[in-house]
Amino acid sequence: GNYALTLVDAIDTLAILGNATELSKAIDFASSTLSFERSKPVSVFETTIRVLGGLLSAHVIAEGKVEGYDGQLLAKAEDL
Repeated sequence: GNYALTLVDAIDTLAILGNATELSKAIDFASSTLSFERSKPVSVFETTIRVLGGLLSAHVIAEGKVEGYDGQLLAKAEDL
């Protein structure tokens, strides 16, 4: 498995809990490391709720609340 996808699934939890330090680290890691350039069958449902949902909800929460955040999570969601 890819632990980066587990991070994406939980990144909105960091945002909701208000853990700005860990959220900032997670955003940096996801924006620099996460790649969807694999040709592999995936569950559309799981990908939608876990990956797309995690990216979009964390983006909404991080926008305006995390110093230096400039939409990296939204860019990853668009890439997906």
